[in-house]
Amino acid sequence: PAACWLGGTATSSCTVLAPPGQASERCAPGASCIADLPWEYSATGACVSTCDESANPQNPASIPACDETCTALPLFGVGADSYGLCLTPGDGGCLGSLPTGQTELQGCYSNATCACPEVCVLFSDAGSSGAGIPNGACELPCATSADCPNPTTRCDPDAGLCAHASCTGLTCAFGDGGGTCLPPSFSWFGEQPFCVLAGTLTAGEVCAFPAPQTAFEPANGNAGGPMTLPGVPTLPPDELCAPGLLCVTEADGGASCAPACTPDGGSCGDGGLICYPVDPTGYGFCGACGAESSGCALDAQCCSGSCAPSGLCN
Repeated sequence: PAACWLGGTATSSCTVLAPPGQASERCAPGASCIADLPWEYSATGACVSTCDESANPQNPASIPACDETCTALPLFGVGADSYGLCLTPGDGGCLGSLPTGQTELQGCYSNATCACPEVCVLFSDAGSSGAGIPNGACELPCATSADCPNPTTRCDPDAGLCAHASCTGLTCAFGDGGGTCLPPSFSWFGEQPFCVLAGTLTAGEVCAFPAPQTAFEPANGNAGGPMTLPGVPTLPPDELCAPGLLCVTEADGGASCAPACTPDGGSCGDGGLICYPVDPTGYGFCGACGAESSGCALDAQCCSGSCAPSGLCN
């Protein structure tokens, strides 16, 4: 591990990022507190033993070998070596004793890289995985959408799995309410546009950040591109933008709702606004083009029509 964390006395349930004075809420040395529902930024979690079985002599002797399997998870990223969690294989080879939300919609190679009871669903064009690149995504079995806690997914009755629901246009139906259609790049492993839950906020109103429909605006000092978290917070309707609107970050750190648009649809009117793209397909929101020296990721984000390699508009 690259850093040393203060241990406590907890051996089962725990509180993520518990302060030093709450030893009973912090996992004992040699274990990590793994959040139950990361898309809700859950404060509660479970203590899971950590492991590192590599031959690196700098590894502390206090990190033991596992009685179970030492599993380096996708969420640790490529290059995590043998550092991981001690997990008992479950039915179908999935990872037991790991909160389901830790791997849902994340990349996988097989069921052995998904938390139970998830299964690894290979992409439609998946070939043999190479160079550490996952060729599938972990998906949760379901009977109805009530079995799908992630607000970006619903139950696909044919597959029996919680997955993104495909859509076209800028709006879509989501459950009993309306939704916003997002491009594949708004998800870790989206293969096609998908529908997410929308709320009631209108254009210009302050929205909760992050939200399913969050988009980053490079001209306001961000790196550019859409939000790519595997999950998002569950928020009430009055904190989410209405169908067809995106929650766009602002220079002061806040966010407000703006109409979504595409190059061939979703007119931005005659107010001098452009369809400011946050996706290579041109999908974006109605906003002002970037002036000279504004941050950019795509040519179309600049008033000049040219984004320099430095990430600034010419």
